[in-house]
Amino acid sequence: MFYISNENKITTFEDVYKVFFRKITDYDLTEIDELTLKEILNDYLQTAIVRFYFCKKNLYDKDDEEEMFNVKLDNLEIEILANYMVIAWIEPFINSTHLIKQVMTDRNFNIYSQSQHLKRLKELKSGAESEIRELKRIYMYGDDIYGTK
Repeated sequence: MFYISNENKITTFEDVYKVFFRKITDYDLTEIDELTLKEILNDYLQTAIVRFYFCKKNLYDKDDEEEMFNVKLDNLEIEILANYMVIAWIEPFINSTHLIKQVMTDRNFNIYSQSQHLKRLKELKSGAESEIRELKRIYMYGDDIYGTK
């Protein structure tokens, strides 16, 4: 379903989605229909675009119908967007009132497993945020490990 674009002048949304999927494991996403999946991924991407405010290219220069940016993003920019998508994917799990209520009210094994689950989600988010800080430093100040110069 997802492929990397061979065109030199544009980056497709699928180019970013492919990197995002390499960073997560969510079998529930494989269970939903393609249209719903594209809507969910688009929501994550829109959140990522807003959060990647320091991008040197205009991420709002895009064609939502054709699902592509009208600019060619480099690998580092795609990586940063994918990491912001990971955070957008994790946040609803962390902010789930159902999960928080279970952690606060259960008095049996579930309190441990739910609190451990919440702790792990927060660790995943923290790891993604740390990676974004490092990628942002590289992006802004130019270590050339991603071929951005």
